Amino acid sequence: MILTCGSPASANLRAFFNFCRKIYLNLSSNDYLGLSQQGALKEAVAAAIEKWRIWSGASRLITGNHQLYECLEEKVARFKNIDASLIFSSCYMANIGMLSSLLQKGDRVFPDELNHASIIDGIRMSKARVYIYRHGDTEHLEELISASSEEGRPVIVTDTVFSMDGDIAPLDILAAIRGGVTVSWWWTRPMSQVCWAEEASGRLNFSRWKKDIDVTVGTFSKALGSYGAYVAGSRELIDFLTNRARSLIYTTALPPAVLAANIASLEVITQDPGLRERLKSNAAFLSQGLSGMGFRILPSQTAILPLMAGRDQQAVDIGGKLFQEGIIAKPILPPTVPAGSARIWKDYTPQKNLKTETSGKYLDGVSSLWTNVHGHVPAETERRRHYILQSNCLDIQGTHSYT
Repeated sequence: MILTCGSPASANLRAFFNFCRKIYLNLSSNDYLGLSQQGALKEAVAAAIEKWRIWSGASRLITGNHQLYECLEEKVARFKNIDASLIFSSCYMANIGMLSSLLQKGDRVFPDELNHASIIDGIRMSKARVYIYRHGDTEHLEELISASSEEGRPVIVTDTVFSMDGDIAPLDILAAIRGGVTVSWWWTRPMSQVCWAEEASGRLNFSRWKKDIDVTVGTFSKALGSYGAYVAGSRELIDFLTNRARSLIYTTALPPAVLAANIASLEVITQDPGLRERLKSNAAFLSQGLSGMGFRILPSQTAILPLMAGRDQQAVDIGGKLFQEGIIAKPILPPTVPAGSARIWKDYTPQKNLKTETSGKYLDGVSSLWTNVHGHVPAETERRRHYILQSNCLDIQGTHSYT
């Protein structure tokens, strides 16, 4: 396993990473919109540190409930167009706190088989009866709901964006299922509401499903470039979790500087919809480049682009060799992904607006490494690569070449 630590190379090289005096192209960051280096967030953090203390001092229910919490929770509720929200220290803590508090022994819970580990752990803590449906298979879900006719409240729990595959849950169909039976629907980790918005405000047209979704959970640590998470729902729900969610009650509150950064990040994404458009353009460029060369890329609907390697050691070897070439693209292995589906995990951000020759360097590197592992390159690679790199149909901009 390769562990990396370091810092961004400079404020103008947000796609790069400085490690042991070498500059790496970073394609495995959660910073989808590049907000972690935004001046507005830095200024908000500096101002909060100057005005208040660095740490929070205690849990929220003791003395750690800083005034910025109320401001942030109001902004999240407005952003989600919902009654109220509650801030947690991380999305893992939000999911286990929400699920273990709301689910009761005897409830019937229906999770997607590829849900995040925090969802799995929260459900386990609840002692509810679990009926796992095949990934994205809504017909299988309906069969399980019909077959499990015993007593107990039925609840559907799903990720919105599945972080290892890059696909999005079939939200319209889930809403229809929810409307046809008496079942709750809980929607978690909605990175897509920020990155793949259908409304200018940054929401994934949340109003379409507002009447169908009872609880939604989101994170500040991915597209929003900061740290922490939220649960959003009715005022009654939020009041209940405030007094019952153990991962909230027994955790030190977030520092004021982090809360200030979260407030600033929400303001940035609502004011600059171009961030999402650039992200889509860059993700499409890399996806078309790799798939056009014949590599197997999962049909992602987001900026997450899993390059499938298959065997565990093969993924480790490719990730290690890419690192030697100055590219951070991490191997993802079981149990995070199913056995036999090891992959190289990559994403693109708006700041990764690299010159064509830079992306070409990356594509050349992947092609070369694949040749070393397989003994051959997928058919027509050179012709396809030449076409891809000469194409001007995508707006790939930037001033920094890979060296």
